[in-house]
Amino acid sequence: MPLPPDVERALLAYPEAARSELARLEDVPELARVARCVLYLAGGDPEKLVQLVVAARTDYRDVIWWAEYDGGETCLRSFMGPLDDL
Repeated sequence: MPLPPDVERALLAYPEAARSELARLEDVPELARVARCVLYLAGGDPEKLVQLVVAARTDYRDVIWWAEYDGGETCLRSFMGPLDDL
């Protein structure tokens, strides 16, 4: 499944090696949402992006929770739509 255009645009800020790491998420449910969460949490840090991909491959729901929730049950943001909407 190809990544959405907003994710592709955000990936341009990363080195090619880090961008190829995101491709390892291809079999993760909710790929677009998880990719957006990874990018948000990485904050431009290629090493952090790699760590988050590893975490997402272990349990993608953790990455969603870290990015969207306040550490509890309150949802602060949603990455179901384009990054541009945040």
